[in-house]
Amino acid sequence: MEDKLEFDDIFRLYYSQLFFYARQYVDDENECDDIVSSAYEDAWRHFADIERKAAQTWLFVNVKRKCLDWLRHQQSHRFYAKLQLQLAQRSTDDIDPLETEERMEKAMRQLNLLPENTRTIFTRCYVDGKKYREVAEELEISTETVKKHVVRALKILRQSRENHKNN
Repeated sequence: MEDKLEFDDIFRLYYSQLFFYARQYVDDENECDDIVSSAYEDAWRHFADIERKAAQTWLFVNVKRKCLDWLRHQQSHRFYAKLQLQLAQRSTDDIDPLETEERMEKAMRQLNLLPENTRTIFTRCYVDGKKYREVAEELEISTETVKKHVVRALKILRQSRENHKNN
């Protein structure tokens, strides 16, 4: 019970500072809220191991790491969105319809490499263009879980693409 009270005090003391710190990196308030909340979830899981005098520093380092991870993910997301746009533009040019169909089949084979839950989440985010929060609410899971599935999907697809290039 004492840990909970102490944790609540730390939450009240640093939440707004951490939120504005995250805003220096991330321009989306909802994402900042998710990042700070996730950092506090991590802190709670490791609270027994965190020295109380170092809790503020621990939280700030964790928030910074999560912000940088989010930015890297956004960069990757923009890359794949740009790739999709390029593929769509090519398919509307005077490309052989059989070639376009072959590409689509190849893309579907790539997506089928993904575990079912990961494929569903990835498709809703990238194909349907939904935000992580929307997908999380629809599937009744956390936004962190959605993020983990998307990262897993991107990793699998990237590895598959690299293996295909090397063969």
